[in-house]
Amino acid sequence: MNESIAAFLGRAIAAQYAMPPRIPRRVPVQPVLVCPHCKTVTHGYRFEMREGHGIEAHHCACCHRDVVPIWSAVSHPADWSTV
Repeated sequence: MNESIAAFLGRAIAAQYAMPPRIPRRVPVQPVLVCPHCKTVTHGYRFEMREGHGIEAHHCACCHRDVVPIWSAVSHPADWSTV
């Protein structure tokens, strides 16, 4: 009987201090420019002026038109009907 208790305690201690299963690493997500209101990816347009200055405008495809985008790793599709 002592052997079975010792074996049980040995298994319990081994299970308690066993290494946890390895969690696979996630693939890093690159941030993209999105609308700050709805997190839809924006379309950027660049215009060159005569003096050589560049103007960059971003357009939200959803409903917010011209926006100042933010960098975010979270983005939504422009067409919400596919979600």
